[in-house]
Amino acid sequence: MGSGMWRRTRARNSSGSSRAPAWNARTARVVDVTGDPTWLEGTRTKAGDVAFRVEAGRTYLAVSSAARPEILSVAPSGLKDTRHGADYVVLAPRALLDAAAPLIELRRRQGLHAIGVALEDVFSEFGYGEDRPEAIRDFLRYAYHVWRAPSLRYVLLLGDGTYDFKSYLGTGAPNLVPPLQVKTSDRG
Repeated sequence: MGSGMWRRTRARNSSGSSRAPAWNARTARVVDVTGDPTWLEGTRTKAGDVAFRVEAGRTYLAVSSAARPEILSVAPSGLKDTRHGADYVVLAPRALLDAAAPLIELRRRQGLHAIGVALEDVFSEFGYGEDRPEAIRDFLRYAYHVWRAPSLRYVLLLGDGTYDFKSYLGTGAPNLVPPLQVKTSDRG
């Protein structure tokens, strides 16, 4: 999996060495992205590939220096705190949460424990900083199974989304809420 500037690889069952195609073997670098991202030392380049040592169960990212990679620490949002609990959640980009405040307050007056959650926090905590639809799914699964009562019953996704959330088609359409597409029996 990858693009013109990076490749991702995962060491499955054994430790040893791995090779990834490099775009400029002299400047390619490798980062272990399993937990806290760390740059690997001792990478070797040969015949247009970058070679490096791997450990089973870890995920690595080979990056061209042309991508100008930067590893940033992100403060945890607290969404994995098990003391949270809500039966009504509004998921929206931070810029839209203020507009949702009257609806959240209405639901509270109706007896629901309603909260607003910024999608940026979901992507940070459950999507490794990437705005992926799987991050939303993983957050909802976590909130439903781990948060204390009341259990999650209602979710409102606030914002627009497109099936081309990575803009591979180059349309530039805004994508505030990346949709998770699933295969169904009636739509193939």
